[in-house]
Order: sequence, then C-alpha cells, then structure tokens
Amino acid sequence: MIKTTNFTDLENINLTKEISLVSPMDCPLTTIIMGKGYDTTGSKIVTWREKTLDNTEDISQVEGSTTNTFQSSARAEKSNVCEIFKKATSISGTADASSITGVSNLFAEEINDRLIEMKVNIEKKLINGTKDDGSTSPYVRKMDGLLAFALPENIVKSPTITEPKIKETVKKLWDAGMSSGTYIAMVNADLKEDIDALYANKYSYIAQESLFGLIVSSIQTNYGTIKLVLNRHMPTDKMVVFDPAFVKISYLRQPHFELLAKTGDSINGHVIAEMTLKMLNQKAIAVFEIDVVAPILSGATIDDTKKIVTITMSEKISNATASIAALKEKVTVATDGTTFAALGASDKVAITNGKLVVTFNSALSTATNKIKVGADALKDSAGNKNAEFTTDAIDATV
Repeated sequence: MIKTTNFTDLENINLTKEISLVSPMDCPLTTIIMGKGYDTTGSKIVTWREKTLDNTEDISQVEGSTTNTFQSSARAEKSNVCEIFKKATSISGTADASSITGVSNLFAEEINDRLIEMKVNIEKKLINGTKDDGSTSPYVRKMDGLLAFALPENIVKSPTITEPKIKETVKKLWDAGMSSGTYIAMVNADLKEDIDALYANKYSYIAQESLFGLIVSSIQTNYGTIKLVLNRHMPTDKMVVFDPAFVKISYLRQPHFELLAKTGDSINGHVIAEMTLKMLNQKAIAVFEIDVVAPILSGATIDDTKKIVTITMSEKISNATASIAALKEKVTVATDGTTFAALGASDKVAITNGKLVVTFNSALSTATNKIKVGADALKDSAGNKNAEFTTDAIDATV
C-alpha cells in the first residue's frame, strides 16, 4: 500500500501559517487566537490547570510571630477534547490537464478552497462547540467552544441590550480579578446594529483601532475597554467578551495537506487538522444573552411534613413584586383543586435557591391540592415575568 509516509516533504505540506492568514474577516476568532501563537499536545484529551490565588483576608501578624500557617493556590484541572477537521478534493486527470481561465493549477486552487472551508468550520466550533469524548456512536470527538466555558455567574441576560447591561457584562471580568483591561467582544450583525444604535449621536469616535488586521470599534468602561469584532458565526442573541491572553489553540496535529495515494486517473488530497481550545481561566470570559422567554412552571413537590411545597420553574427566579407580602398575595391555594383562596395569615412564601417555596402552617391532607400563582409574581435574571399558572394536583396523602 502506498502511504503518505512515502511522499516527499513537498507532498506533505504544513499549513499552520497559511490557515492563520486565509479568510481573516470570515474567521476573526480563529485568526486572532492563531495570531497569538499556539500550543501542541500529545494526547486527544488535553488537560491543564486553572489557578486561583488564595483569598485569605487577614494576614496581619504580631511582631516576632512563628510561621505555622501556610497558604497555597488552588489549581483546578480542566480539560477539552481534540476534534478532527478534514476536507478533501479529487480532480480527474482530464480536469487537471484542461485550461481554465484565471486558474493556473486547478488542484492547488481546490485545496486552497478546502483550507478556507476547514477554517470556517473550525471557527464555528471554537465559538459554539459542545464537548463529546466520542465514546458512543458515531464515535466522533468534539470540543467545547468558547461559549461552553462561560461560568453561569458570568452570564448576563436581558430582553434587550442596553448600555448598563454592556457595563455589567464587562464588570463580570473585573469582579473576577481580570487585570488586562482590554477585552475582545464577538457579536453577530443583528446585535452589533443594536449596539451601534445605543451610541448613535451620543459619542464621537476619535479613531478606529486595528487588531491583527481586523478593524474594530471600541467601548470604554470603568472596568476595561472592549473591542467589538463582527463575527457571522456568533449566535444572533449573544455577545461574548473575553481576554484573549487566556485563550489558546492546542494542536495534536497541525493543519497540513496530504497528497493521497493514486488509485486511478485522478489526483486526490486532503487538508486535515486535529486540535482543541484551551480556556486557561474560565473567569476571563463573560457572555451577554438576549432572553425574552418568560419562566414557566416545571413542577411542584411536597416534603414529608406535608407543609412545604417547592415550585420549580424552567429557570431560576426571583421576586418580581415589591415585597414578600405582595408576592404572598399573588399565591392562592385550592385543597379541593377548584376553589382557590388566599394563603392563611401564618402561611409563608419565600424564594429559595431560585425556587418558590410555600410553607403552610397546617399540613395539607388531600390528594387534590393545587397552587395558583398570579401573573408578574416571579421573574428570571433577564427580568422576564411569568404568566399566571396553576400547578398539577399535589398529593399529600402519599
């Protein structure tokens, strides 16, 4: 069998530099990360350590004290999976010999096109990828993208993008201790138009700055400057803000071209790469997300005392009313399942761990208990408020 190891160096061409240069405007994230350098790995599962400094507040000591207390940094293990990217082309002998206006080498032109296509696919996965170790059918390994590394506490949600929400998103990085003060913000066209509208006739731009050949606009806040980069592969409802110093590409196999074995009257070859994304510090990424979906009922459970009912919504909620007393007025109960009445004076409501908890002074005893919650009683982190809902029957007899 003829293998690629039989070919010369000219037939196995490393394309690492080329892929960092092709199609920069269509693949800005890949271009930016590759422009800052890359790592290499020797395993399909890439691991690294995320360091967190010790946060002991009081380290003042008396004069002449003995050192018997020691501190250390926490180093959490993180990992991602190397994903294989491949594009191939095949040219018949006749097509290769034919003259095409403007194309001096059809096979080389096709390989260059495949390289661009592969980079576009890599760009999509670097943003939106979801990890799969390939242990189940169809056994294809997939990596986590940038959005998957965002911590829940670093995600800001709102029905619309506003200047305060942009500042809140950047402040997430400042609160996490990021110190560079300069961040990249990737946005799709729709969200970028909304951001432009926020600052129309409000601010004047002295000059545009360039970064790795990409013209971007900047927004300066008290917590750092974000450089907005338009990216067609970003979700239309999200903006991701990150410190590029903490983002790395790690190659198991660098992008390269291989001329495949000749088995007939054709020339075959492919471009292939095996790589993953390393987010060296998850605190270095924050996400703004457009959220217009109101929380809805997910379920209700009753505890063993038959006094405490926990109502779970589709997402974590908080009190949307002016007070706990006002929230209590929004909650009614029907022990027979049909006749709803206000809660008793000694009954209580509370929001605990993002759930609505109703505590009755006396235990429920029927199998037909239902709780109704009025509209605008609860809200999610984006401020979306619930519509009126009624639980299914809550059985207190079992």
